[in-house]
Amino acid sequence: MNKESQKNKNWWENYFAKDGGWERNGGRDQTFLFAKKFTELIKIESNENFSIMDAGCALGGALRLFSEIYPLASLYGIDFSENAIKICEKEYGKFAVFSVGDLGDIEGFYDLITAQTPWNILATLRRNPDN
Repeated sequence: MNKESQKNKNWWENYFAKDGGWERNGGRDQTFLFAKKFTELIKIESNENFSIMDAGCALGGALRLFSEIYPLASLYGIDFSENAIKICEKEYGKFAVFSVGDLGDIEGFYDLITAQTPWNILATLRRNPDN
């Protein structure tokens, strides 16, 4: 890992630490809104048995909502922040499997892969088109 990548990783570790920026800036609320809208747009019955991988799962909020709406789904989350994954495992480890890594570390087959980050980027560009 180069210096810039490590600096970026350290920033995210601090952001996802207990009482870090994620919590202060409403990250959980934002994740809930994304996940709620996502479930409204996809056409999957609540009683279907399928798998979901949340890439960049942060603190696992989307998977919490998915577990309520899709009780038969197998749920997985991956994030490169070790702090985020520790919190996910503590809060949601009873119904989802979490791992530390990034998109290149995803192994296996999943019926559905979600990623909130592209939505964040599009929202930022929409608000600030000069970026």
